[in-house]
Order: sequence, then structure tokens, then C-alpha cells
Amino acid sequence: MSAPTDRVPVRPTRRGVDVGVLILGLIMLPVAALVVWTSLGLAVDWGTIAVLAPVGLVLVGGLGLVLSRQ
Repeated sequence: MSAPTDRVPVRPTRRGVDVGVLILGLIMLPVAALVVWTSLGLAVDWGTIAVLAPVGLVLVGGLGLVLSRQ
């Protein structure tokens, strides 16, 4: 007996990037670094954080827009 001919071989699919998880991870990374920094008793320059945080959020948002494009 021969094998059925109606079966099509399945190609492995590429897994896409889960943009939501990537963005959340990129946002939580500096938060975790700040927590570790303060837990070591080191001083935090809040003026620098006040400038870098919005710039970082804009960059991460732009990355999310680029990666979510279909």
C-alpha cells in the first residue's frame, strides 16, 4: 500500500517577536537597575533620570511601532 498523497509537508514557521513582552521588558530593565543601584546605597541623580526616562520611553515606543508593523 502506498502512503496518502493528500498530505503536504509542513514547513517550520518562524516565530515572530512578541512586541508587548519586549517593550515591557525594555521598560522594566532600567527600573530594576535603579532598584539595584539604590539597594547598594549609591546616590541617584534624579535630574539625569528626569531627562533620560522620557527619552528612553520615546525610543522604546518607536521600537514598538517599528516591530509591530506588518
